[in-house]
Amino acid sequence: MSLHPPHPASPRTRRTRTLRLAGAAVLLGLVGGWLGLNLGGTVHHEVGPLTTSMRVLPSLGGGTTVDIPPLGDLVLDTHDGPLALEAGLEGVDIEEARELVADPALLEGIRHRAERDVRWELQMAVLRALLAAVAGGAILTALVLRRVRLTLAGAATATVAMVASFAIALTTWNPAALAEPRYTGLLTSAPSVVGNAEDIVNEFSVYGDQLARIVQNVSGLYTVTSDLPVLPPQSDLVRVLHVSDLHLAPQSWDVIRTVVQQYDIDVVVDSGDITDHGSRPENRYLQEIRHLRVPYVWVRGNHDSLATQAAMRKIPNVVVLDGSVRTVKGLRFLGAGDPTFTPDKSRNPVPEVPLGPGTTAGEDLAHSQDAVTGVAEQLAATAESRGGVDVIVFHDPEPADVFDGHAEMALSGHLHYRNVQQGDEDTWLMTQGSTGGSGLRALEPEEPAGIQLSVLYVDRATATLRAYDDIRLGGLGLASAQINRHVVDVPEETTELVAPE
Repeated sequence: MSLHPPHPASPRTRRTRTLRLAGAAVLLGLVGGWLGLNLGGTVHHEVGPLTTSMRVLPSLGGGTTVDIPPLGDLVLDTHDGPLALEAGLEGVDIEEARELVADPALLEGIRHRAERDVRWELQMAVLRALLAAVAGGAILTALVLRRVRLTLAGAATATVAMVASFAIALTTWNPAALAEPRYTGLLTSAPSVVGNAEDIVNEFSVYGDQLARIVQNVSGLYTVTSDLPVLPPQSDLVRVLHVSDLHLAPQSWDVIRTVVQQYDIDVVVDSGDITDHGSRPENRYLQEIRHLRVPYVWVRGNHDSLATQAAMRKIPNVVVLDGSVRTVKGLRFLGAGDPTFTPDKSRNPVPEVPLGPGTTAGEDLAHSQDAVTGVAEQLAATAESRGGVDVIVFHDPEPADVFDGHAEMALSGHLHYRNVQQGDEDTWLMTQGSTGGSGLRALEPEEPAGIQLSVLYVDRATATLRAYDDIRLGGLGLASAQINRHVVDVPEETTELVAPE
């Protein structure tokens, strides 16, 4: 045992330790404030018949986002970061909405009430964000450092950070942004939903009028939605989004992203022709798939080349079907690329790949339709050898009858119009229209081609199709949106949803 007492820490050592603890308290206060802001800053409130939510979140870009499912988002560049405001529609009182739609005179009362409710909700969102951030900073600092003074320092850090962030938002506030909203998804036809926003910045009472119009039109939309047939009481469904024939149309990605988010899609299935000529420069268009953050099952169409397929294989969330069974989200998929490559319709189609071992382009592939039928028959044989699969994906629907009895669903495209029928052996043969609105060919017909895609609701346990929603948007220059829901085994219960004008 030492006879000498321990040497006291030097003043410099104590200062260094104090500074480290203070720095740790500041860091923990910031991290805890960030966590608290993400977890506890949402306010729910009723605005007329609408149940809404509002919250303040950390954001480098700032701004305001209004989410109106299933239409999409309205984005306003109202202020700079580090905080963003998010508002969303959570639900609708259908009975009150019906009364509002039936009697537009009720708008006058809703105008002032909605304006007051939105002001209150914004104030509560700011207050809750502040309290949540301060509490988060204090709790995290207390858990790690376990000292009262340091806990207070963490809380103070979170408080200062929030006050500074609110100050930045106020000093960078841009009222003109209310007149320049950006729309995504189905809200690309937003003027028919929210009205003309051109004069909102001039007078807050004008904003009140527009807010009342939003309430009225969204109420009308959800009144119609409430009449859609209810899905079967099935708690575990796989939601599959079927798209096809994008043909390089850039607007397709906004629509697909919106539907993936609003419908909580599990997997996207693309039945081909994502490009127009299959050239390597077109591969840049494919990179948007990375941002979907869900599996993207794809087969090559007659406008997609082997170079397109190679580029698709390099995208992490893409599953390329090439003749083998692949299981994605619990469903067994089987498919293969179109054996012909016809980017130029003025020429006869030519084979892109051999049909199988020992087969050459100069022999059995001399006739393109024979090649397409041959690949389809091979897929059917593969499915039969596996005791059937859940979904077969093949671009050309012409030989789809050979899939009947070998899968629950056979998905295709190619024709640029939608067709659904059930085969004699109960396989759903589903041809998708063009999700790209026929791409560069959109303006060839007298009326621009529409954008078409479908959401399939599949029983996870049995892989049985329970229902499907067919979505159609107006083509270039046409502001319209329709959703048809079909419940399997109840064909007469089909309702059309049209966005209010």
